[in-house]
Amino acid sequence: MAEIQAFNWRVGALAPGSYTAPGILTGGDYDTENEELESVGIGAQGALRGGLIMLQRSIQIDLTPDSKTLIQKAVRAAQTSIVADMSVIQMQFGDNLKLITDFGYINQLHVEVEERNILKGSIAFRQAVKDSFVAGVPASSKHTIGAGPTTQIAITGDAFTFEDAVMTLDGGNAMHPLSLAIDLDNHFEVKSSLVTRTSGEKRYPTIIRMGPEEVTWEFGVQERYKDEVESGADALVAAAIVLTCTNGANTIVCTSSNAKLLSGPGVPFTTAAGEIIYKYRAKGVPNKTKIAIT
Repeated sequence: MAEIQAFNWRVGALAPGSYTAPGILTGGDYDTENEELESVGIGAQGALRGGLIMLQRSIQIDLTPDSKTLIQKAVRAAQTSIVADMSVIQMQFGDNLKLITDFGYINQLHVEVEERNILKGSIAFRQAVKDSFVAGVPASSKHTIGAGPTTQIAITGDAFTFEDAVMTLDGGNAMHPLSLAIDLDNHFEVKSSLVTRTSGEKRYPTIIRMGPEEVTWEFGVQERYKDEVESGADALVAAAIVLTCTNGANTIVCTSSNAKLLSGPGVPFTTAAGEIIYKYRAKGVPNKTKIAIT
């Protein structure tokens, strides 16, 4: 995989605006994978052909005010599995030799915060597909490669840190939250159909579909939270989780809706000199538990 030297983005494939930074870019990868179609036969006969071309793009960032609009694009507009409910992201990235322009959707989003640290995030993209069933997609499924390098656009504002973050459980924070990790998965899938193909991009996907929206919340607290989880109640226990980050005039708020606790309190054995942190994991009902990023 090649190291990303710059990554900038903008919304839309048809009439996009100016590129912007995703936050403070700290890492990531871009790669092209060719599926293998292999035939092995009798008499030392065989063949190796290329299958579907899969474009892999991911970034790691420290969150700044610039990050808010981008991570909001991970949330679908409605609780459906229609790709049109998602925004197409135009990406421009590269290294010291090549500049690549590509289109995709946010397939997976991870946001985490812990005490005495900077808010961090990671994003994995799924390539956009020239699909007649999806509005607003690019005219080609193929990425373009030009001469590099590209320039990393400067951030606006400062990084979010733990002091900017307030996490509440059921409206309060008496449990003294110490860490929180949020994961969102849109379960995108690309496929190929038996249609007339364009020369030069015959092995690119022709269909893209989106599965259920899956959201999980993992957090550590200083005090025990909801003993019903440990006692094995008949019904799963609901948890209302809100993360509010305020950096000057800039805010990022992540709100769960009817998340249900799956594990906890996750108590480690430790000596008297150690610290006990109670760890819990909650998950939303797929396609029904809405995460809001505002």
